[in-house]
Amino acid sequence: MKRAIHRSPASLLLMTLVISSCDAGGGSSALPIVAGDKAGGRAPTVLTLGTDDIPGDASSDYTTQFAADLDRISGGLVTVEIKYRAAGERGLRFDQRIAEMVLAGDLDLGLTPTRAFDELGVTSLQALQAPFLLTDDEAMDAVVSSELGDDLMSGLPSAGYEGLALWPEALRHPYSFGAPILTLSDFDGLLMRVPVSKASFDLLEALGARPHDLADVRPDDDAAETGIRTIANIGRPGVVTGNITFFPKIQMLFANGSAFARLTDEERRLVREAAAATSMWVGQHREREETAVAMHCGGGGILVLATPRDEAEIVAAAALVYAELEADPLTKRLIGDIRDIVAAPRDQQPFAPRPCGSIASSSPSPSTSPEPTDDPSVLNGVYRADISASYLESKGINPTEAFLNGGIFTLTFQDGRFTHHLDRDGSSCNGPYTVTGSRVRVTVADECGTFDPLFSATWTVVDGELRFIDIEPRGDLLAQASWGGKPFSRIGDAP
Repeated sequence: MKRAIHRSPASLLLMTLVISSCDAGGGSSALPIVAGDKAGGRAPTVLTLGTDDIPGDASSDYTTQFAADLDRISGGLVTVEIKYRAAGERGLRFDQRIAEMVLAGDLDLGLTPTRAFDELGVTSLQALQAPFLLTDDEAMDAVVSSELGDDLMSGLPSAGYEGLALWPEALRHPYSFGAPILTLSDFDGLLMRVPVSKASFDLLEALGARPHDLADVRPDDDAAETGIRTIANIGRPGVVTGNITFFPKIQMLFANGSAFARLTDEERRLVREAAAATSMWVGQHREREETAVAMHCGGGGILVLATPRDEAEIVAAAALVYAELEADPLTKRLIGDIRDIVAAPRDQQPFAPRPCGSIASSSPSPSTSPEPTDDPSVLNGVYRADISASYLESKGINPTEAFLNGGIFTLTFQDGRFTHHLDRDGSSCNGPYTVTGSRVRVTVADECGTFDPLFSATWTVVDGELRFIDIEPRGDLLAQASWGGKPFSRIGDAP
């Protein structure tokens, strides 16, 4: 069943919540259920789990599954309260801030990418950031499901943390806001947004770029380091280089070491069993690169490939980074162990992306004034914006409605036909649109419901950004926040 993108009838809302509960509760392992008497026994132990992400992000599936697995396995004796954007709306050092909140005792558990911890004095995880080593899903899965996990997380206790699980998420690539990045010289001098990590910054500097905090958005930025699924979060049109894979993004579930030690032996066992169950679920259900590429290309995105020769030159430039990483004996051994896993025989060949999209469409479109016209093709294109649930809540939308409607919006306008795609549940809603004078009127009439209009507005397109102003219905907060709150970046031509 597709979601309604506007006000949902009460019956549809109830069905959506029931379906979501059923999906979240399904475990994938055969671990035993520990019977708990929530009515007559002791009150459940409630653990707070903080993440910088929001519902709709890939990792939110991991946290909700872990909460469901822990509730199921413990019989309700140990439960999890998830705190999205736990440190507030995204600021600088967003990964490290979650880990620091766990260390301070503001959170019991955290979910943070392993890349963050080399800035916090933990070096044992650095092998996962070794440049150009883990470059496909099968290798990433093999490493996190191997016996290396304990060694990779062995540096955490001395820093005050207890590692519980490693969950693979995505591969990371260069994403240019201008000319595509295809050669080593293309990195030279690029001002590049990168999630804070010493190993990540060292690599980009070795390639010739000038990395800075991904959250520090600057108008003169040239590029970003990102996963293909999360390109929409960057908020600018551009070109991703699909066969230059810096390293993987691997999420880590961890605890405050002291707080974890204060749990009973039984509670610690239950948490670890739930983390193991969720690891199995992630291995079976997480989104692979092939799916992310298909969605990116299908939504009008652009993907290019470096030649084998240029790719080899880029990889060779990381030699100095390896020298520094391998100065640490444990990191050197773990890099060797990972190389052995990567080189092991495979049941299938790694996914190899193909180019898609038009390079010309990555350049900002010329400024367009809403001159009176009745030609719907004036809006033709694919546009994207991150209209997150937390953003909708900040505009006064209630949390349930914000969750149901929030996510990455991809809008396609094509000769009078409108499509709205929401990444949170992969659904699309369709209908006609008309351009009359200086306004556009959008209607939806399909499985999502009938909304006539979904919204109408005056539009502008300036430097590749589509903005809607003077939104109607005027008294509808959701319409105002969804369509008039943020600009939509043009990411390509309509397919």
